Amino acid sequence: MRGELESDEIAALERELDERPSLRLALAACARDPSTVVEGAANEHRSLPRPPPVSSDAVLDGPERLALGETLGEGGMGTVRHGFQTNLGRAVAVKTLRDETPSGTHRLLQEARLTARLQHPNIVPVHEIMEGHSGELQIVLKQVEGALWASVMHEPATLRARFGVEDALDWNLGVLVAVCNALAYAHERGVIHRDVKPSNVMVGNFGEIYLLDWGIAAVWGDRTDPQLAHVEDTPIAGTPSYMAPEQLEGDADFLGPWTDTYLLGATLYELLGGRAPHADASKQESRAHPRDRSVAPLGADAPRELVAIVTQSLTNNPEDRLLSPQAFRALVEAFRSHRGSLGLADRAERSLRLATDAAATVLASETDHHLGEAEFGFRAALEAWPDNERARVGLREVATHRIDVALADGHVQAARRLLDALADPPASLVRRVERASSIEDAQRAAADRAAWHGNLKIGAAVRGALVAVFSPVWVLGWVALAIWPADTKRPIVALLAGFLVFAMVIVGSQGLDFLKNRLNKSNVLGAGAGVVAALAWTLSAAHVGLGMEETELGILLVFALTALVIAVTADLRGLPVGLVNFGLFVGASLAPAFARHALAMSAVVVAGSLAVNNLRLRRRPRTSVPPDSFKPASPR
Repeated sequence: MRGELESDEIAALERELDERPSLRLALAACARDPSTVVEGAANEHRSLPRPPPVSSDAVLDGPERLALGETLGEGGMGTVRHGFQTNLGRAVAVKTLRDETPSGTHRLLQEARLTARLQHPNIVPVHEIMEGHSGELQIVLKQVEGALWASVMHEPATLRARFGVEDALDWNLGVLVAVCNALAYAHERGVIHRDVKPSNVMVGNFGEIYLLDWGIAAVWGDRTDPQLAHVEDTPIAGTPSYMAPEQLEGDADFLGPWTDTYLLGATLYELLGGRAPHADASKQESRAHPRDRSVAPLGADAPRELVAIVTQSLTNNPEDRLLSPQAFRALVEAFRSHRGSLGLADRAERSLRLATDAAATVLASETDHHLGEAEFGFRAALEAWPDNERARVGLREVATHRIDVALADGHVQAARRLLDALADPPASLVRRVERASSIEDAQRAAADRAAWHGNLKIGAAVRGALVAVFSPVWVLGWVALAIWPADTKRPIVALLAGFLVFAMVIVGSQGLDFLKNRLNKSNVLGAGAGVVAALAWTLSAAHVGLGMEETELGILLVFALTALVIAVTADLRGLPVGLVNFGLFVGASLAPAFARHALAMSAVVVAGSLAVNNLRLRRRPRTSVPPDSFKPASPR
């Protein structure tokens, strides 16, 4: 009847349900809801072969234990197919030769024995070695469901959808670390892989990482087990676009763990650059000149720490290379753990470049803004990772740039403070700051000297003392001559000459520094010049026989002109005194008999004016230069 099974079919179905739990689950689901199909069981049913019908309590032996299904993939000499171990009820992968030859069988057997001895979570375990129905060699491996790393490495959307990956770079580096672990384990047992590349790494659906294809893996160093492949058997083996120079040169003595490290660097290069490092080199060129192959630089967006790892790994000389997967792994893990700090340093370096560009275009506000961002970023990077050398160097560059900006703006003191805070500054920068400081110090000293020379309060006390000493003598002398007129010019000569000698002695006793102040110099030299001119006029008048009135008028004119010159060149406050003296001269010219009285009045006006002006200066608020200081500031 339609829809019913015969008794032998029912028995066969029961046996299959006993042997395949997943099929039993699918059948139960269908019983509950005929429209429901358990996808995993259905897929398994389609992909796996049907085991031969046997009784439920029988254990099969020989070829019957293994049922082969569809092909999973093919390599250089082998084929990997789905399999099912009937005695254990589990799915497996079965590797066989495409073309059976004695040498091929020997190599496959060596691969199986070598891989079987590498019991590591990142290496696919070998379950069994057996013969098929035709006597062919079958290697039974764990079946891994997943994807080849090469197919998802550069697919962030696929990684997110399939594995829930948000940070593709970190996830890929985690895969690379797992490969390092597998290699480190193998190297400790004297085995090198020789064909590490992304297409030989499987990523399981549940995050398992397996380094596949140990077909050309071999023992290096001394041959200790004849059952295992040795590098001397096939010294040239691998994928040319990834291979290290020593692999292509074919000298087995130069092969070792460092060879696999080169391949790790090549794998990281592909992760960062999207292609194998030697993808453009032809096979003939690679074998003829393996050490002349060039590697295209990675893009600017590749993290420089990872680029440095690639560079250390892809060196032609093994002695300059990272020698072990452990060393390679340590650098990768260091980058992963400090990636946040390195990212902050990246952004700070971009701000520093923007500051440099802004400085070149004389945009001071933008320069300061970008320098502030860079400094903040570098400090944050150091706080996240105190050993971040890039951030430390970046802070030095920021400080150096700030010093350059300060020097360009003429803020030498600010540049000097920044330099003092900078540990071990560049010698050239120190010289620049010192040179700018010397120039500024010289300019400041010159300004101090100029201020000292022009400071009206300098020597005010001494001027007051001189006025107190000279004024009575000067005034009394001319008043006496006005009261008791002289018949000859001798009293006038005596007064002028005596006053001049007395003044020279008093002023000389104060030292020449007193005369370095502009006001003091103009007053003393001007007054001295006036007295000398008056004395010369008097002697000349006596020599030519001029009368007393003419002589006194000439002296009055000399005093008036002297006062006016001093006022115009040194201190305009003396201008009224000069005008008064000139007025006295004009009045005496109109009334010559009034000349001696005009001289007495001139002496009183000059003395009084000097006393009043000096008193005003001394009552002014104190300045940075002491009013009684006579010495100019010495240059620094």
